[in-house]
Amino acid sequence: MKKLFILLLLHFPLCLLNAQNITGTWQGYFTAYRIEAESNLNSRRNDRSEGKTGLSFTRKFFMTLEIKQSYKALWGVYNTTDSSNLSIGCFCSISGILPKKQVSSFDLFKERIINHDPKISIQTCDFVNRFSFHYIMIDNYEYLIGKWFTGDNASTSRDGSSGAFMLQHVSQINKTNIDELFSKLDKLLSKGAVTDTLSLKTVPLIMDPVSSLNIDEKDIILSITGKKIN
Repeated sequence: MKKLFILLLLHFPLCLLNAQNITGTWQGYFTAYRIEAESNLNSRRNDRSEGKTGLSFTRKFFMTLEIKQSYKALWGVYNTTDSSNLSIGCFCSISGILPKKQVSSFDLFKERIINHDPKISIQTCDFVNRFSFHYIMIDNYEYLIGKWFTGDNASTSRDGSSGAFMLQHVSQINKTNIDELFSKLDKLLSKGAVTDTLSLKTVPLIMDPVSSLNIDEKDIILSITGKKIN
C-alpha cells in the first residue's frame, strides 16, 4: 500500500503538467457557413485535396467567452458582436459537464439569452444551441477551436454544424460576475464533482498539441486567420 501511494505521488505531478483549467476570458472570432448548393460540395472536396480551405464563411464576428471551471463543471457567458469594442450583440449563458474520461474535447450548451442588441432579433441570438470545443496549444498560446450547432435543421455542413469559432485565452480573470447568472449553480457543481478517481477529479481536462488538429480544424484556422497549419 505504501509503495502504491509513492507511485501515485510520483505520477500525480506529471498529470498536472498536462492538466489545464480554462477559467478566464477567451477572445477571437465566430463565423457562419455560407449556404451552398449540393453541387458545390464536390468542389469543396477538390479544394481540400489541393490544400485549399474546405470551409466557406460569411463575414467574421468578434466573440468573447468568459468561462469558469470547477473539476468537470463548466459555466459562463459568451458575447458575439460585429465589432471588437465589446459592445453587446448576443450575450448568452453557457454551461456543461466534461465527459467522464480525461479529455481535450467537450461540448457546452447555450442556456439563455441574457441581453442582446435591439437591432438583433432574439431568434438570431437563439440560433446557437451547442458549441463543440477542442482545447489546443499553438505557438505556446492556448486556444479553444471548434464548431457550433443549431437546434434545428438549418445547418449547412454535412456534420450538422452551422459555423466555427477560434478563441485565444487572453486572461485568467472574468469581468462578469458569472455565478449570479446561474440559479442552479450548486447542482451543476455537485454534478461536476462526481468522479471515479481522485486523479480524474483533479485532472479532467488536458490540452492537445497542434499535431492533433484534424483537417476541419486546420480549415477553421486558415479561414479565420489566413495561417496554414501543416
